Amino acid sequence: MKQSIGYVRVSPCAASLICLLLSAGCAPPEDPATPAVDELSTSGIIKITRASASTNDGNVAGNAVDGNMGTRWSGLGMGASLTADFGGMMSVRSLDLAWYRGDQRRTTFDVAVSSDGSSFRTVYSGSSSGTTASFESYDLPDTTARYLKVVSKGNTDNLWASLSELQVYGTPAVTHLFSDSFTGTDRLLANEYAYWHPTASGIVTSSNWEMNSGSLFSLQNTAWSGVPDGAGPNIGSTNGTDSSVFRMMSKRADFGDVAVSFSLKNDQLVTTSRTPQQDWDGIHFWMRYQAENSMYYASINRRDNTVILKKKVPGGPTNGGTYYNMTSSIAHTVPYGAWQKVKTTAKNNADGSVTISLYAEGVLVASATDTGLGGPPIRAPGKVGIRGDNCNFRFDDFTVDAL
Repeated sequence: MKQSIGYVRVSPCAASLICLLLSAGCAPPEDPATPAVDELSTSGIIKITRASASTNDGNVAGNAVDGNMGTRWSGLGMGASLTADFGGMMSVRSLDLAWYRGDQRRTTFDVAVSSDGSSFRTVYSGSSSGTTASFESYDLPDTTARYLKVVSKGNTDNLWASLSELQVYGTPAVTHLFSDSFTGTDRLLANEYAYWHPTASGIVTSSNWEMNSGSLFSLQNTAWSGVPDGAGPNIGSTNGTDSSVFRMMSKRADFGDVAVSFSLKNDQLVTTSRTPQQDWDGIHFWMRYQAENSMYYASINRRDNTVILKKKVPGGPTNGGTYYNMTSSIAHTVPYGAWQKVKTTAKNNADGSVTISLYAEGVLVASATDTGLGGPPIRAPGKVGIRGDNCNFRFDDFTVDAL
């Protein structure tokens, strides 16, 4: 699953030494930020524009990014950290660290990343080998970020963090038309109560999304449906979610020829007294959403283990519209409990038609061209969104890109 990174921090386990320093009235100094150069070298090394540290002993943060193995950054104390700022968003794939006296001791550390420099999440935890003072490489989850932080948890000799050099590898990040990575504290992001009571005091709204049914939460830096039920939620969705009928759409309605992608984890299907079991229970994309009776609809995770593409046009029994199948049902097993990468594209063609395509893990699983099924092709830009039926699911890294 892709992530966004911005800082690297290293922290040593040095609680006892910190106590000694503090008792003497001597707190470790803040390390000043140190400017550097370039964004990206031809070798794929991301150049660090600024380096800073939570503490130092005179061996400052800039020493760890100066290309000189003869200098180092050193800091004392649990949580001592070194942060690298790339100056812009980068797609990060790996990290090289050279620890001072790394051939004589092992250092335990975390790697944390951030897009804004304040909210970090850990993407790697491990230790050096203790057999070399040269670079050792660490693979990271594919991540887009501006900051990377290395946090030392101490070494096998003492509580110092001492890093000779740091190198980060990756490429400049892709600029999306729209993206949401749902970072921050676990909380309610939006719900149907706010949609249907827009002037009520204390409602919870999102700048990106609106929910005309169900509740949207942030959970562990991902988006979550909450536990699906049929209860009409109150202002904070504390009495229930109504996410057995989950309907989330973007506030923006200018998405035309685009690819919509996100990471999806389908935990389980449920039923409620309001929503009995149906073959179509699962997860579906909305593309070119004009209104509740006009859109393209791509089913990726269904209870009957199929995918299908549909079009909804005005006039008919289903919320004022009628669904037309653009494809037949195509076998596709739902990988319950596993993260999967899914994508749908919508593209206007020169002959006036519209092509909708659906991908799972980069593989095309369904595609169809609308030449006027049930009504004119939907060529106007619209909203994008996710529909969930009787499904407890999480999703992350929602992006919209121009085709």
